[in-house]
Amino acid sequence: MNQPRRLLYSATGADGRPVHGYVLAASLAAARRQLAADGLDGIRIHDDPALVPERTDLAGLDPRTLARTAAIEAALRADPTFSGFLRQALRASAPLIAVGGALVLWGIVGEHAWAAAAGTLVALALPAWSLWTYRHAARYDALQRACALGQQAHARALAARLRPLFKAPEMAFDLAVREACLRAADGDLAGALAEVEAWRAPLDASSPGVFDSRCSAIHFAARDTAGYRDAAQRGYERAPANPLLTVDHALAEARCGDAERAVALVAALTVDDLPVCGDGFLAWVRGLATARHDAGAAVPLLTTAVDGLAAQAANPALWTALALCAGDLAGALVACGRGDEARPVLAPLWPVLAVHGEPALVASLAPWAPGPT
Repeated sequence: MNQPRRLLYSATGADGRPVHGYVLAASLAAARRQLAADGLDGIRIHDDPALVPERTDLAGLDPRTLARTAAIEAALRADPTFSGFLRQALRASAPLIAVGGALVLWGIVGEHAWAAAAGTLVALALPAWSLWTYRHAARYDALQRACALGQQAHARALAARLRPLFKAPEMAFDLAVREACLRAADGDLAGALAEVEAWRAPLDASSPGVFDSRCSAIHFAARDTAGYRDAAQRGYERAPANPLLTVDHALAEARCGDAERAVALVAALTVDDLPVCGDGFLAWVRGLATARHDAGAAVPLLTTAVDGLAAQAANPALWTALALCAGDLAGALVACGRGDEARPVLAPLWPVLAVHGEPALVASLAPWAPGPT
């Protein structure tokens, strides 16, 4: 059983206005029940209690500050780029910027140099501090981009800089898995798995199944199909009630195992059981399983999947999943004689798919891929 965690959510209040906050829960289902009981609708939960670190940074904040922090964090999840961060930093700093600007104006008009200097300091203090603290988030964002694009050396350098900063076990394990995937992709699967083995016991105790499920990504990076499927299955077997691990297992089955079992695994799941983009992942499982025997019937399902994942396309954490899903859609389109429709699907995601896609699929899609620019 997962420990209760503060989960970021977005919803609509009874007055129709957007509401953001954090709900303490041990499962997504429990979180949704709490929020629904509070009269909220359109609930979107951005975290999973099995993966999110303990939010000690939120301790002691008053409700108004919590709501404001949650709104900014939700916006940054959707757009984690520097421009997105800058918009949110300026929004949070608006009151101080207004006060500082008034002081600057008074200082200029009244020729009070001290007032102009103080106003400048007040106006820039919070944005400057935000930029300073953002550097770590920016490096993690850059790490996710580098991993997605196969920039191995750059990713390793970023990981080395981030490692001393990641104190929360969940974030430290995430970084360890990313580094292990880089090592596995270079051909050292055994070394990659040995690298993360120390995490097995603590994670099995705190979040059963998560260790094996995340290790499936290491096998996938090494093109070890059997190991990928087995690790995903072990993760699911450790926690069959965990919807995320169920989807991971179902995707592995749909791709290289028992397609019928994949569909059966997600039959009882709904988008309410999963974090943001859950609809995309469920459609992906069903579409990928269908493509194994009927490419034409798979196309609408995989189109829904790509559209669902693309809603968070600005977030590099989803780039690899989105590219793999787009590759599956393009493969289904080519298989049913609709190759020209595959071109726009592949165009924006080919740099990521070419790195992470199955070699046979990537080779088969190359004629419809964008050419060198």
